[in-house]
Amino acid sequence: MKEWTGKSLFFKVFACFLAVMVLFSLVWTIALSLFKQTMIRERERESQAALFHASERFDGHLERIESFLFELSENPDLVGFDRQLSTRPADEIDYLPARGVIRSLQSYVYQPQNALLAVIVHFRSASLALSHKGSADARLLFDRLYASPDYSFDDWRSRLSGGRNFELLPAGTFVVDGRTRTALPVVFRQPASNYQMIALLDMEKIDEETVGLAEPGEWIVMARDGTELYRSGSLTAAAPPRMETGQGIARRAGNHYIYKKNAAGLTYVFVVPSSWMTKGAGSLSRLLLLILAGALAIGLSAAYAVSERIRKPVKNLLATVLSLQPAPPPGGSFKEFGVIHEKVNDLLGEKARISEQLRSRDSALKSYGYLNRLKNIPGDALEWRELPARDPGFIVALFTVRFGSPGAAELPEEARGLAVRRLLARLRDHVAGRFPSAHTFQIESDRVVTVFAGGEREAVVSHLRALKEPLDREAHVRSVTIAIGDRFEHPSEFGPAYEQVQKLSLQAPLSEETQIVDRPAAAPVFGLSPKQDRALSAHLQDGNADGACRLLDGHVDRMARGGAGVGTYAELARLLLAKIRTLEPSPSEDADDSRLEAFGEAFARCRTAEQFKEVCREAVRYSAERVRGGREEADPVAGLVMNILETRYSQDLSLGYLADLLNMSSAYLSVYIKEKTGANFSEHLNSIRVRKAQELLVSTDKNINDISAEVGYSNFTSFNRMFKKQTGMTPGEYRKRQIAQIHRIG
Repeated sequence: MKEWTGKSLFFKVFACFLAVMVLFSLVWTIALSLFKQTMIRERERESQAALFHASERFDGHLERIESFLFELSENPDLVGFDRQLSTRPADEIDYLPARGVIRSLQSYVYQPQNALLAVIVHFRSASLALSHKGSADARLLFDRLYASPDYSFDDWRSRLSGGRNFELLPAGTFVVDGRTRTALPVVFRQPASNYQMIALLDMEKIDEETVGLAEPGEWIVMARDGTELYRSGSLTAAAPPRMETGQGIARRAGNHYIYKKNAAGLTYVFVVPSSWMTKGAGSLSRLLLLILAGALAIGLSAAYAVSERIRKPVKNLLATVLSLQPAPPPGGSFKEFGVIHEKVNDLLGEKARISEQLRSRDSALKSYGYLNRLKNIPGDALEWRELPARDPGFIVALFTVRFGSPGAAELPEEARGLAVRRLLARLRDHVAGRFPSAHTFQIESDRVVTVFAGGEREAVVSHLRALKEPLDREAHVRSVTIAIGDRFEHPSEFGPAYEQVQKLSLQAPLSEETQIVDRPAAAPVFGLSPKQDRALSAHLQDGNADGACRLLDGHVDRMARGGAGVGTYAELARLLLAKIRTLEPSPSEDADDSRLEAFGEAFARCRTAEQFKEVCREAVRYSAERVRGGREEADPVAGLVMNILETRYSQDLSLGYLADLLNMSSAYLSVYIKEKTGANFSEHLNSIRVRKAQELLVSTDKNINDISAEVGYSNFTSFNRMFKKQTGMTPGEYRKRQIAQIHRIG
């Protein structure tokens, strides 16, 4: 054994290359890993320090602004002027105190270190606004002097009734003095006041003087509830992953997210590309490549030395194989060559014997005989042997049988077998007179194949069309799809021919009559669009059976009108059952796989589009019951929250109100709802309101503004924006499209 191992070709070659691979792995893994990890940790510390200083400077800006706004709210001129606006007629108001307020605004705004575009005092009663540039009508000031596509006059007016003292709003673009600037609105309101103060923080100046990103990345400011207030930088990163602690680092999708949370609840994030974290590792990589090249050179030298020792024996063996003649032993120092030489001589002798046997056999008999053995089909060997002798060309026809319907009792296996055997006998009788050389046999429990040897395809198609009327007389028991393929010239092409008729059979539309498919159809794609797929998933996850049924009914109707084949219906059924299977079952019971299998069998028995739609509805209703049952049993708190949202969605609900009702903190309840239901409070509330609005738009003729108020939106612009975000269209477009579809179906 020792001698064999020492002379083994495998052992020597494998040992050489194994040494090279081990050397490569050790050098590359240890050196590069240590270097990269050290570099990443150092740059993470640098980014954390930069984020800390940037957030401290930004917090200082906000504190100064808050302090100024608070002092301004107690300014006697502002308080007195506000009292006049609230109590006196317009012609008796003394506007002199307003000039004092404007001077205070000017003295603060014109200080460069404050980085302000403007400070605006917006009064409710007189629709008047003061800024450092003077006084103006509030609508004129917000729509002209400080115009913004993100904040209209109506938006600012709606915020006059807000209850929070100090609030940061998401940054928006403002046109100031003909220039488009990015500003972060800071709003301050006293609880009993008749005005609000709005400071527009110049974020471009903040970026230059306060943040100053030293590396490629993004700077993000987020509110306490996770709302993104501001973002700047060279990346387009996705929303940062949620962090539970005040500070931390997360790595997602090729980016590093550096977090810092202040005492007021603001979260600051630096988003840095992971590629920047490892920048500079190229020099080490080049050094490692040089080491690898040296290791490979050593390995190749060893391999070359070994190959020289085996070159002569291999050359002798190759000459033996090419000449196909037995040869003397090749010689050499490797014992394996002697064994290989002996086996090659044995194989050459076996090859000669097999070649002699194959020459005496017919190629068609061999091809079809192997096919019969693979499919476990009894066949007549003499019949197959004679097929190519008469005419090498052949045509394949596939008969696919569908039994029963989803609502009817399933036929017993014996009855189905008897029906297929009767069909087999009918086909043989029908074909035998016109095509005596045709061969008909059962290839699956529900499939019968006829192979027409010779003959023209037009004659075969015409002959099989005559079967439609007698087969339709038994349509109450089963329906048959006849797929007729092209003419193939050699028996070895039976596999491609059978695949062709399989694909043709899937193009037949659902029908209770006999279908004949003899040409591939250039049918359109009937798959769900990405928006429909997301909507269907959302309906199933919410347990919204009505919404899912409407979506599926409309899609199946389009498929039926477009002549979709059974393969398309089967794909839709598989997609629906796969989505239902992935939904979380009730904690008290496992997912009922047998029920889903029953739905799959019901889909397979569908012979009309209406039957298919009914099975879809049953499956969706079953899924909705599971989802609702799972949520109710899984967590009573989440169930209570969802019940309140479903029944009181039209009221002015807030997370704080629910938290007080359940004796929880708002932050904890927000995280709790997200973990238990997969969506946060605002997503649930907006989804329910939009769904209720969809029902009212279709079932009533109410004004859209009235529907907006009825489902809980006090601002029509917010309703319109949220409706379009969730459905992809405005409420008016949705109403027109649904009514038009109802008329088409009706």
